[in-house]
Amino acid sequence: MAVLALAACTTASESPAPAARAAGDDGRPTLDANGYLDLRDVPARPNLSYSVEQRNDLTQSLIGDRERARVRAEQIRREAGVPEPAALPPPPPVSPQGPANSNESG
Repeated sequence: MAVLALAACTTASESPAPAARAAGDDGRPTLDANGYLDLRDVPARPNLSYSVEQRNDLTQSLIGDRERARVRAEQIRREAGVPEPAALPPPPPVSPQGPANSNESG
């Protein structure tokens, strides 16, 4: 078992550098003289900010997707003859003292 664990280990010289993910024209990473990734080859940070209108549109789209999925699931359940799922039982009442098995010291 220990042999398998040791076989998975690599030295720093054997492990691929993080720069290996960024490729130059020939598919290999572009490194500077010290062996580091050339920062001119790093792509620009994507613009992830959305306007209020875009966020509202996305929100409404997701709400609509969820509603359509719920309606479709009900249709499939009816067509298959599967009964409606039972309602969840109410949660147990919480005592004002907290749980009986608390491990308070003092």
